Amino acid sequence: GNNPLKLGHVQADEGATVISWPSEPILQGETGEITVEFSGDNPAGFQQKVIHVSANTEPPHEHLTIKANVK
Repeated sequence: GNNPLKLGHVQADEGATVISWPSEPILQGETGEITVEFSGDNPAGFQQKVIHVSANTEPPHEHLTIKANVK
């Protein structure tokens, strides 16, 4: 888009924790990072978690999917 990206609330499914996300607007052409950690309660094997992100976008809510093989 033409406007800076402003992330509002970022939340993970149960079994994952959002550690951090950009609090400052992300300018066009720049990048930001959302840090997510799997909890130690996850069993070994394939895991899939959804990260829910609200932002000044259309639609205002996005879902990011993380897939991992937990050992």
